[in-house]
Amino acid sequence: MRSKIQIVPYTVADNESTLRLEEQCAQGESLRLRFLRTTFHARSEVYENYRILCAKLDGSLIGIVAGAEKLLKLHDELIRAIYLYDLRVHPDYRRYGTATRLVNTLLEDLGRGDCIYSLIAGENKRALALARTVLGASRITIPLTYAALPVYKRMNANTGYRTTTALDVHKMYLEHNQDIQFIPAFDEKRMRGHFKSIVTENEKSGFSIWTNENLLQEQVVNVPYRFRIMRILTIPFHTFLKLPHIPKQNEIIRSWFLYDFYARDEQFIKILLSLANNLAIEAGKTFLYLLLDSRDPILNQIRNSGLKIFFIPYYFIVNGRLTPTETDRIYIDIRDV
Repeated sequence: MRSKIQIVPYTVADNESTLRLEEQCAQGESLRLRFLRTTFHARSEVYENYRILCAKLDGSLIGIVAGAEKLLKLHDELIRAIYLYDLRVHPDYRRYGTATRLVNTLLEDLGRGDCIYSLIAGENKRALALARTVLGASRITIPLTYAALPVYKRMNANTGYRTTTALDVHKMYLEHNQDIQFIPAFDEKRMRGHFKSIVTENEKSGFSIWTNENLLQEQVVNVPYRFRIMRILTIPFHTFLKLPHIPKQNEIIRSWFLYDFYARDEQFIKILLSLANNLAIEAGKTFLYLLLDSRDPILNQIRNSGLKIFFIPYYFIVNGRLTPTETDRIYIDIRDV
């Protein structure tokens, strides 16, 4: 069967088949999510140079992969990196080397560059194992952490602020994080999920907001049993208590991502999160996400903020001629999330 599987370029005509395939490929273990999109390729259009390839058997789509070429700054050198993402293979065809063929063909098309990397959820054991196989034994793994803030009541954000451009906040973020590595060129025209950028009055703290609403939305496939019980038990209290929202099966999670998040001190971290929380309430969102390098000093300050926040493991996996070291603190490109 393996010899009959063809690897071909994705076209718009493949969109419906690709969306059906994604329904078969939920992410995670206890909490399982899948992505909902109007078009599969919309997410890739945030990159200047990308490829999407399909695996087909007798004309039917059984797998897909995407990759984007980037120029990144690493240790004062400009390098060429390939970001691998959206790798999906139908459950019935995962034992025929389909994923490996997809990735190898993609890298032949794009070129391997100086390094290849991917971002993988810590709970997605199948994707982690596949990424480790595809990227090889000499890969480097850097732990990341998702901070997920439930949005359910207004908070005291005792500060003035103004809106600005995503580029302004990005520049200020880099000024506050001069040791950060793996920085891509910043092109506002490609930031299609950017919603708003905020700086405090003293301009020493700020963040930008990204939404995947028009690119890919998260839908809950399975909720852990303990959360289902909690949801049922808390329903009677919602009329007189403001409690965190617990998603139910098939619900679309209404979320924002915070990025280029920088703060003058620990006090301003709580102020910024409170400000983002209040803006999210006004927009009808139920979660805020912030993906950070696990060694980022802001992460411990977020843990100490006293806010109700869930922390979820994530991984940056890379291999190649020029890569970050395991001690480097890397920049998280919001387009990759």
